[in-house]
Amino acid sequence: MGLVDAEHGTHKPAADKPVILSFVTDDVDAWHAHLTKLGAPMFRPLGTSQAIGVRGFMALDPGGYTLEFETFLDAPRNETALKILFSEK
Repeated sequence: MGLVDAEHGTHKPAADKPVILSFVTDDVDAWHAHLTKLGAPMFRPLGTSQAIGVRGFMALDPGGYTLEFETFLDAPRNETALKILFSEK
């Protein structure tokens, strides 16, 4: 689950479905193709944002909740997140 500032997030505080479930993946394009093939409604199209260092998209589940699929790009702002996500233990 991603926590986002209410002033800048996709959803504003609300009583009905104000959450996004985020999935970090190394193959966001394959997830997009899979969900598109299944006919999942898209909330935000597949794209890349160099400004925030992410490639991803958002779809809606059958209950109307937002599902975010993203991969962190190799960018200075993502250095810590990438180390945590992909470190060998």
